[in-house]
Amino acid sequence: MHCVKRLSDTAKEQSDVDEFIRRLKAYMEVPELTREMCMELIEFITVDECPGKYSEQPREIHIYYKLIDKTASKEQFQSWENNK
Repeated sequence: MHCVKRLSDTAKEQSDVDEFIRRLKAYMEVPELTREMCMELIEFITVDECPGKYSEQPREIHIYYKLIDKTASKEQFQSWENNK
């Protein structure tokens, strides 16, 4: 039973990657990012806290893509959902 689930998960991941690539190809020749593109490709974006009021250190920006980005934690996603 465990092997069947793993095969199913692998097939789903491959399907998600194929769909993401299909979506990207639709925008290959587009010169700038539009709202429509963001809505179709990006799940959510997080920006790290500013290190200090007058700090010149850059903040890190994390982009979580739909279909392929499995690195977002459940807590991050719930936090994002709550802040919509």
